[in-house]
Amino acid sequence: MTTPDNGEQYPTFPRNARGETYGSTENVVGLVDKGPDLILTYGDGGTMGYVRREDFGYNSSGPVQTNRVLPLFASDGISQVGTKSLS
Repeated sequence: MTTPDNGEQYPTFPRNARGETYGSTENVVGLVDKGPDLILTYGDGGTMGYVRREDFGYNSSGPVQTNRVLPLFASDGISQVGTKSLS
């Protein structure tokens, strides 16, 4: 956990070689802007991997778009290990 000047605590995440953070959003509910760049999730067929926060819609001011397929990555943010369908 990191503690900024205001005393709040935010989870820290590991970084890959590209400098992207990766991990679960389990402990960042309500703190989306403090979450990881690559979000841990289950993809199609039960494959576990990471989706990019911006692809998942967390950086959007509007509603998350559905009916699309996102690439599912390994923690390196490069190797695609599957897909994640949003419906």
